[in-house]
Amino acid sequence: MTAPITSADEAASDPVSQAIELVLDAAATDGDHHKDWFFDQILKTLAADRYDELVTQWQHQVGHLWETGTAP
Repeated sequence: MTAPITSADEAASDPVSQAIELVLDAAATDGDHHKDWFFDQILKTLAADRYDELVTQWQHQVGHLWETGTAP
């Protein structure tokens, strides 16, 4: 199982491989709260330094709070 992404530097080390691993792990995990965690981790991995900006923009556009979920 993939460890949580804790920094932009960590996400930048190999973002595509990390995102692929997260997608494959998510496919075998039940529960919306866990799926939210995987989406959050994938966005952190691919967006790196833009994560906060993208989440803020998304929340403003759709009118919902971004859910970070619960790690499986």
